[in-house]
Order: sequence, then structure tokens, then C-alpha cells
Amino acid sequence: MGDADMATRGFMNWNEANGDTATHWKKVGTFRKNHVAVGGGAQTDLGSNTYGRTYNKNGISDKVVIKIDASGSTQVNVSGIFSDGTKVRNAYNGETGTVSGGSVTFTAENGVILIEEM
Repeated sequence: MGDADMATRGFMNWNEANGDTATHWKKVGTFRKNHVAVGGGAQTDLGSNTYGRTYNKNGISDKVVIKIDASGSTQVNVSGIFSDGTKVRNAYNGETGTVSGGSVTFTAENGVILIEEM
């Protein structure tokens, strides 16, 4: 018996992907590659399609916040993941900010904000 999730996946011909689609998935893939917390961390629901991912094993510590279905300038709850005063970056578009009051504001592109500590 196969993986039930496989039935929802389709083949992607990456050699033919170009333009905006390729750029989007390259950004998402690079973020995942750079952060073990994305694939191997524990998830915390921070509300409104916002998820904290934390990993702390074998001397490796990593944490990120992922916001989906966002548009325009968006205030993102990062409390419990990043402390006030922490400098963070939206890895999707390069914007930087400082956590204040448990949140940070970034501009969403393609519905995505990928937050990492600087």
C-alpha cells in the first residue's frame, strides 16, 4: 500500500518551469534547505495561517515563522518564537525588521512571508 498523500501530488517538470513559478519555488526551497526547523521541527499554530517551526536537537537550534495567505503589508505574530528586539528578515523578499510587541510587519509577496532570525 502506497502513501495516501501521493495521490494528491502531481509530476512537476522542473526543466520547463520558468519565470514567476520557478522563482517562487526556488525561494521556498532555499528557505527549507537553510532551515532544518521547516522539515524537522515542531510546529506551533500562531493563528491566522501563521506557523512557528522550532528545532532543537543534537546541538542544532533553528526557528522560523511562516505566514501563508497573506497580502500587502501584514503584521505577523511571532511571539513565543522570536523575542522583542530580535532582528528578523523575510527570506522571501529580503525585507528586514525588528520584533516589537510580539510581532513584526512585512510585505507579503505571492501570499507568503518566511521569517528567519538575522
